[in-house]
Amino acid sequence: MQKSSLILALALAFTPAVWAENVNINGTGVSIEANKTPINTAKNSDAIAQLPKDYRFAVPGKFTVAVAGLNQ
Repeated sequence: MQKSSLILALALAFTPAVWAENVNINGTGVSIEANKTPINTAKNSDAIAQLPKDYRFAVPGKFTVAVAGLNQ
């Protein structure tokens, strides 16, 4: 089973859909080009101090600007 899963994963990795620069979601064109390079900035102590003490990050230790699901 593990071997067939690996073969499937490799086959999917080489499909044109994985290489797509632009995709369509519900008939709307969406560019994923901007998501390829993460934006790194210096820590801003004043901004960090404004976050509530009990704030739950989407990914612990990383500030997530936006999260969207295809089922929304």
